[in-house]
Amino acid sequence: MSGEPQQQPAQAPSADQGAAEEPQTEPAAGPVDSRSSPAPGVPVVPDEPADPAVSDKPDKAKPPKPLTLSQRPKTIAKFVRYYLQMYDKHLASDDWIARSMAVIGLAMIDNPRATNNLIAVMEDDRTTIVRLYAWEALHGRQSRLKPGQREQWKKRGFEFAEKNLLRGDMRLGLVGLIEEGGPTPENKKRIKYIFMTTNSINPSDIRTLWALGDTIKRWQSGSLVKWLIERMQTLDDAYRAELVLRHMAPQEVPYHGTLRMKSSKVMWDTTFKRWVKWFKEQTFQEITPAEAMPYAGAGEIMPPGEKITDTSDPKWRRDLELRNFHLDQLDVGLALDCTG
Repeated sequence: MSGEPQQQPAQAPSADQGAAEEPQTEPAAGPVDSRSSPAPGVPVVPDEPADPAVSDKPDKAKPPKPLTLSQRPKTIAKFVRYYLQMYDKHLASDDWIARSMAVIGLAMIDNPRATNNLIAVMEDDRTTIVRLYAWEALHGRQSRLKPGQREQWKKRGFEFAEKNLLRGDMRLGLVGLIEEGGPTPENKKRIKYIFMTTNSINPSDIRTLWALGDTIKRWQSGSLVKWLIERMQTLDDAYRAELVLRHMAPQEVPYHGTLRMKSSKVMWDTTFKRWVKWFKEQTFQEITPAEAMPYAGAGEIMPPGEKITDTSDPKWRRDLELRNFHLDQLDVGLALDCTG
């Protein structure tokens, strides 16, 4: 036998010994947090060793991915130049349809030269409809135009409107320009002119009539509201006037259709009186022209224009007129000369 003490085999503690032989835990230094401190009698489990692969320090900024060939500025500039040269040829065509298609193509590209070309078409094209297309294409990017360019676009818009050349949703940009000018006598006259040259039965005029209602509401123009109510006394204008007014107060005055079982005269006389009663209960404080908000909308007829950032993007490639050449695009014919 050696001099070292012999180890006795461990015995399970009895029920009355368990409380005395529970593992002891050292008290934590400082204030005790009941959410993190162990309960009495619960053994402390040591934390797992930190994973060397995980660091509390923030990762260094990863270097940007290198640009591919199709994303390099020189490649994009060459690609844009090709597009613009192609559309320049179309703009020189005698066919107004070809020139109109070129305008649509230029509208898709957000590029200073494309904008300059659209302005040139709006000013100088020999066909009115092509000029209107260019004006609407500029509407899609009007918030990005330079001050001089925007003023030019605004001036031409009013000129087109005076000749009643803007129709349907093309009038939305015009209403926006009128609104930003505020409730001046001239702009009120323009609002009335647009109202008198639209038709509530024509679906393409509905959004324009709604825009008129929004403008009058934001202007808080009591004089225009009164004028619209008076137009309800003329049957040809009654439906249209109610459409504009109900866009301002949709739930406050019953719709004329609630009286559809009455005669037309009774229906509109009653509807007119209802709106007169509503008008007398309102208080309008018309804003000044200086308080009018700038128009920041964009047309939806033409694309607003997008910068080309990757020439390999399919949305640009599919617009190219010449696709990859395949032999199955060839037709072979034989011609025999049978003359003596």
